[in-house]
Amino acid sequence: MLVQLVRRWWLAAALVGLGALAGLIYALVSPPVYTARAYVVVVAQNPDDSGSAISYAQAYSRIAVQGDVLGRAAGGGAATTELRRQVRTSSSPDAPVIEVVGSARTADRAATLSNLVANSLVDTANERASDTRMRLSLLSQASPPADPTSPRLALDVAVGAAAGLLLGGLAVLVGAGKANPARDGDPR
Repeated sequence: MLVQLVRRWWLAAALVGLGALAGLIYALVSPPVYTARAYVVVVAQNPDDSGSAISYAQAYSRIAVQGDVLGRAAGGGAATTELRRQVRTSSSPDAPVIEVVGSARTADRAATLSNLVANSLVDTANERASDTRMRLSLLSQASPPADPTSPRLALDVAVGAAAGLLLGGLAVLVGAGKANPARDGDPR
């Protein structure tokens, strides 16, 4: 019985090992990526409009990586394509706050990209404050992160091993690695 179990699961064990090895290699050869975050707050000029500030924050987070905002940010030392590719924004569903996230190969560059877009968003939106009755303020500037967000050695090895386990389990389920009864002298 033990021999049959070993014959069926050797492929799964081998794939788990190969997956973990692939995850280790990925973690060792991948360049680091740093992520920095800046926060912008939307403030209603009229206290009666404070509920609308959340809706404006959501709208501004959608336009932050387009048009005028990126054009103005690009003037600060980054190409528009780099900003579009390496900066993303999101807003809170229950607070008038916009998160501007910049990613780059160095911590300083990630903070710079995030701050360029955050400052540009504030300037662009405040030019239209008389129309929208909303003002934007920089709540928190991005600072260079101490550690990279990827690669993460333990996580990458675990993901590789999990992928190997999944593939190995599927292989066992379809019968790969099963001993051949005819070859073992069993006429079934």
